Amino acid sequence: MRKTKAERKRTTAETIVLLFQRKRDDYVEVELELDEPDLTVSEAKAIYQEMKDYIFEKRYVKVSSQYIAQIKQKYGIIERENYNSSKAENVRQSKCPLEKERLIEEALRHFKMIYKAQKMYVDLVKSFAEKEKVMEDLKVNDAQRWICLMNHIRNRAMEIVNAEIIFS
Repeated sequence: MRKTKAERKRTTAETIVLLFQRKRDDYVEVELELDEPDLTVSEAKAIYQEMKDYIFEKRYVKVSSQYIAQIKQKYGIIERENYNSSKAENVRQSKCPLEKERLIEEALRHFKMIYKAQKMYVDLVKSFAEKEKVMEDLKVNDAQRWICLMNHIRNRAMEIVNAEIIFS
């Protein structure tokens, strides 16, 4: 059952009053450990100009909005359709150079825009490797088999990340 706004305010006020009336010895210590940063929507989205400024301040390189859009699209970070794009079918766009692609990826990480997908991928690979007992001793004893199994695990993890985060 959902509470109305007035009920939530009253409940909050009652909680504050009850906490205020407690004695110093009545407090309970609570420790919270967060596995990943708690991102608000505004923290997870940087505007193009902020990204350009960040890259220029760190590396003294200018990047275009087009390049940023290409890399964001590569990682599945597409917020809306580009209404300024050409309607012609065979439009040639210049591809983002590799060195600028790395800088834009660095900016995306700085603004925590690709953190979630990377964390999920790493966690899945670790989990699959542990479940299937693909450990370091196998790497030492049978390197070729270890490589084969790890490639299979990485591919499965990438498919899951793509399905659940990138392309959803």
